Formats: sequence, C-alpha cells, structure tokens
Amino acid sequence: MNNKLKIGIIGLGGIGYSAHMKAFNEIENCEIAALCDIDPSKFERFRKEYGFNNFYTDYKSMLKKEALDAVVVGTSNDTHKDISIFALESGVAVLCEKPVSRNKNEAFEIQKVIDETSKKFMVGQCFRFRNQTEKIQEIIREDKLGEIYYCHGSYIRQRGIPGYGTWFTDKKRAGGGVILDLGVHLIDYVWFLLGKPAFKTVSAYTYGGIGKRLASGEMIGFKGSAWPPTYSGLEKNIFDVEEMASIFIRFKNNVAFHLEVAWAMNIDKASSGGAIFGSKGSVTLNPVIYTHEDKDNMVSEELPFKLEPSHRNQARKFIQFLNGEIDNPAPIDDALKIMHVLDAVYESARQKKEISINTK
Repeated sequence: MNNKLKIGIIGLGGIGYSAHMKAFNEIENCEIAALCDIDPSKFERFRKEYGFNNFYTDYKSMLKKEALDAVVVGTSNDTHKDISIFALESGVAVLCEKPVSRNKNEAFEIQKVIDETSKKFMVGQCFRFRNQTEKIQEIIREDKLGEIYYCHGSYIRQRGIPGYGTWFTDKKRAGGGVILDLGVHLIDYVWFLLGKPAFKTVSAYTYGGIGKRLASGEMIGFKGSAWPPTYSGLEKNIFDVEEMASIFIRFKNNVAFHLEVAWAMNIDKASSGGAIFGSKGSVTLNPVIYTHEDKDNMVSEELPFKLEPSHRNQARKFIQFLNGEIDNPAPIDDALKIMHVLDAVYESARQKKEISINTK
C-alpha cells in the first residue's frame, strides 16, 4: 500500500527546478506526481535528470485530472493568488513561494479562501528553515544577548538582476523588485527570530537606475556575472522596479532593524548576512558567531551546526505539517502581516518619509 503524499509542482523555472524538484525528490513520505509549466520546452531537463514524464501546461487541467494531496506554487508573483485559490477550492493543500502575493489585498483574498475551505496552506519563507535558526533562537531564548535593541541585515549583489525583461522586472507582474525578492526574506526572518514583535513604523529609500541603463544596451558590468541579462525584454523597456532599497523598521518593543538589499550595486563583491545586538552580546545570522562579555574581555565564538539546504528542510516541514505532526511553521497570517509591512515600505519610499505600519 502506497501512503505517500502526492505532490504537484506548478512553475518549473529556477526555483522549481533547482529547489522544489530537488527537495521533494529527496523527502520520504511523498512523491512528485505531476509537473506543470506554461512553457513545455522546460520539460526535457526533468525527463533527462529525473526520468519524469507526467507534464501539464495548464494547472487547472492538472488539478482536475490528478489526485493530488498538495501543490507547490513557484510561478510569477502575479499568479500566486489565482493558482493558490484554485488549488484550495479544488481541495488541495498549497505551499506557495514567497512573496505570497504582490500586495496585502491579494494576501487577504488567499486568507479568506483558506478560512472558507479549511485547507492547509504554507508560505515558502525558506530562511525560517535554515539549520542555524534553532541555534539563534536558543541563544535569544536563554537571554544570552540581554535586552535586544538593534538588528541589521543585508543581501547585496554586485550584478544580480534576475530575469531582466521578464516578469521579475515588470512592476505590474512582480508587484515590485528586490524588496519583494530579497527584502521579504530578511524582514520575515529577523521578525521570526525576534519572536514576531508588533511593527510600529518604517522609513525606506529605493533606487533603480542601474537596471534602467540596460535599456540602452550597455552591459555595465554584467558580462560574466551570475545573472547575465538575456535582453529578452529590452525591446519593451521593462524595468520599472527598484533594484536597491535601504529600510529602517521600528518595532513597538523599541527594537530597531535596518536592512539593505540590492540586485545590482557598485561594490567590490556580493555579500549577505546580518546580526542581532543585545545589552550582553550579539549573534550573527550566517555564520552563527556569538559575541559576548567574558570578565574583562569580549569573546567571539562560531557555533557549529549541520548545514542542510533550507528548501529541503522546508519541504520536510511541509510534509510534517500536512500529516498533522507539527503546527504550520509559516502560516498565511504571518505572510499577511509581512505584506502589510512591504506595502508600507513602498509607500514610505514614495512619500519620502517615515510612516506607521498597521498590520490589522
């Protein structure tokens, strides 16, 4: 008797291929039963690498024909809401990539259908499932940092605009740029590590000039980069999103959080990381370095942990959630609060002033 949960993956682009397919293929208690993408040219590499042959170009047909327990939604941001709602109303659980939607209104529509159908829904905030997460939470829980007062995070690429000219750089389809791509990771992760305190205000600055220069045909340092532009959308001049953002968030518990994110910046090399600072010590996010007082000295120690791919951990947690073994580790309620914050970030940048965050 086969008791494995049947999973369908919708969206076979970068995240579907490199993360979700690989992760769920390595997890016990589930099997990938169907794959879907609007572009059938993507199917061949799944045939070659995984020997898979059950493909669809229409997610509605897949959900109607296949007896699936859950689907993974890894498509463009503008399709998250409609695909998720159709799956939920079809009686199928959903793991939806971040950001859950383009804005808080779309997230609220998803939440409404979740409540109506009582189907399980989890958001793919993969940073939560990093192995170091529990180690950092343990340090905070044991009061080793003392009174936490400040956090910093960064996710900066030298040249790393994903899919130039595709939906990634089209505000109408993506909802935004690097804030919805990378900023959502850091804001959710630090908020999660801090115990999800109430948000108070945000002040933000955004910039998008480097990406716009691509429209003139300049390579401007992209040759040989990890994300070289395809120029597929240059004839449409599609780059109306931000490539860089500096964001300052205040929580109601008087903790401050500053983060910087960039797809493209004129720096010597790409970097990512962060830290949480307290009155007794600090801890960095990756690697985990705990710095604290030791009599008359300051001591720093790197704490070991077993490094595993966060998407595999996420897939494992999703299956455990579906089987009723754990509570939802990334619920829609959290995602809706984060979307309120992201909407406020864009509004602050537009108004060029600090504004209040209302997550209700």
